[in-house]
Amino acid sequence: MEPVTPPSGPAGRPALSFVLRTVEGFDLQVYVAGIENVLWALVGRQISIRGKLIDFNQVGFAIELWIGEIETLPING
Repeated sequence: MEPVTPPSGPAGRPALSFVLRTVEGFDLQVYVAGIENVLWALVGRQISIRGKLIDFNQVGFAIELWIGEIETLPING
């Protein structure tokens, strides 16, 4: 989980201020309205998320991850 600068302007999505970098090598924009403080505590940690992907491609936006549950994973080392 990493913070990013959300898109700005009239068509911007200010609640997309985090990105999840997956182990499969792709990035998902994360919808974080109201939980920004929770996610700041998870920046740089390995986490598991249950949620759903919302596809806004047809209206000119990307696929977003809407979080249902978050769990931190143990640090291997």
